[in-house]
Amino acid sequence: MKEIFIIILLLTLLSSCGKTTQKDNVSLNEKKQKLEYSFSEYSEKIPLVTLPFNSNCETALEGLLFGFTNIEISKFGKADCSIYGKLADNDKYTAIIYLLTSDIILPIIVTTDKKGKKISELELYDGYCGEEETFNEISFVSIDKNMTIQLKDFSTTYKRDDKIEIIESTMKTTVKHRQFYINNKGKIIEQK
Repeated sequence: MKEIFIIILLLTLLSSCGKTTQKDNVSLNEKKQKLEYSFSEYSEKIPLVTLPFNSNCETALEGLLFGFTNIEISKFGKADCSIYGKLADNDKYTAIIYLLTSDIILPIIVTTDKKGKKISELELYDGYCGEEETFNEISFVSIDKNMTIQLKDFSTTYKRDDKIEIIESTMKTTVKHRQFYINNKGKIIEQK
């Protein structure tokens, strides 16, 4: 008799474990909805960047996730990135700087409409950053309050002597300068 009681008790426990109640389903749906942000909720959590913004590829910019998952960030911005901050937010568009970790921290501006649909994107460092045996290269970015974006790359090539000293007469520096602006519709346009 004792064995039958134990079997019935076990069967009752097992059958109740597989059932989900309507209350459980509501809780799961509420949790899922909390993970699905609208673009305005997403944008509101990101602080504005103080302008003017100046940086170079040797500066270690720090990004945050602001409580978002990578999936949520990639929905409105860039996959595999952290968020540096919001560059602009008006009634036509939002511009956010994302940080992609590669050999360096690469800042990328992504502009979107107010529903989160991408309008434009611009990587803020053009060239390689660093020094090798025969060259040195560095990239700079500057963004002013008018949403004018200056990109500058300085590349210096040279030869070395037997003592591994740079031969001054072989040094050649190249400067690449590009200028962009974000128009009133959120499009990033290069100025020629």
